[in-house]
Amino acid sequence: MSGVLTQEDIDYILAHKDDSYKPNIIICTSICGFFSILIVLLRLYSRYIARGRLRLDLSDVLFLIAWVVFVMSDVSFAVFSAYGGGRHFLFVENLYALQIISLEMEVVYFFTITFIKCSILALYKSIFPQHRFHYLLRAAALFVCAWAIAGSFVTIFQCTPVSFLWNRNQTGFCINYGASLLVFGVFNIITDFVILAMPIPLVRQLNIPNSKKRILIILFAAGCSACIASIVRLVFTLSIGEIDGPYTAVPAGFVSIAELTMGLLASSIPTYGPLYDKFIRKSAVPSGKGSSATNESNTIGNSYNYTKGSQYSGQISAGQSTIGPNAGIRVTDQFELVRHVNRNGDWIRVEDEDEELQLFTPGTGSIP
Repeated sequence: MSGVLTQEDIDYILAHKDDSYKPNIIICTSICGFFSILIVLLRLYSRYIARGRLRLDLSDVLFLIAWVVFVMSDVSFAVFSAYGGGRHFLFVENLYALQIISLEMEVVYFFTITFIKCSILALYKSIFPQHRFHYLLRAAALFVCAWAIAGSFVTIFQCTPVSFLWNRNQTGFCINYGASLLVFGVFNIITDFVILAMPIPLVRQLNIPNSKKRILIILFAAGCSACIASIVRLVFTLSIGEIDGPYTAVPAGFVSIAELTMGLLASSIPTYGPLYDKFIRKSAVPSGKGSSATNESNTIGNSYNYTKGSQYSGQISAGQSTIGPNAGIRVTDQFELVRHVNRNGDWIRVEDEDEELQLFTPGTGSIP
């Protein structure tokens, strides 16, 4: 239904006067609110594990702002049901309050998406040092911010005058707001896929095993879940702005809240590495020869020293990136081959590119 209600529309509404999405709204907002809190706590705890203290960078700050704005949207959607949201138009007692809340929810949606995407872009900037890539990140951030400002402007001024949105007893008109949201939704999906694809070429250039490259790409591509929700949301956008919008637009609200929740999760998954190392990978590594484990810290570590004669020395160390139970001992999960050469009685570390130290000792064919 759009424009003016016909007698057929009124008859249909009266025949379905008991229809209500209110219980569904409460369930949706409660579940998404709970998971959003869990996502935030896991991210903060992961940062604490990785850094030894709770130190936040720009991506974390932008993420927390996005979460605060999301909470505003989630609470507003719950309050929406208290003013008649989820029921048919004829049974809404306070249309003014309902429309104000609807406007606030739409504006908050735009800015939540923006802060989530800017958080992801800031995370990319902290990972990849290439200056050209940073220029692309700034351009993407500017586009996303412009998208949010334009979407908010169209939302607020969809009717002229603005009061015509809740008071149809005056002269005015409204644009096809559902169609405009469809356009903004298409640009939202395009930017989603662009942002997700941006780090893939850089990851493929990393000098790491292909298996780790695939894992990194999967982590960065985790945002596809939010993209799917954005696509689903497009199906419901045309119902927004209708006369019977208090009822017909509620499914779009469900998808919007779910989309924002998945966006929070997608932007946090790449930061969950320390949690994986602490609770999953560590428990999956068996203790055995060449490793040591403690019940208190559950850390594992290996250290091997190789020395040949008095000229060459090599050391390989490995372990988890945690602090061991004994003060002053740090165990790492990074493998490093350190080579030294004895020059005039002093052991001097030889870099990989140093041509004075060959992989095999001439004339022996053995590893030094």
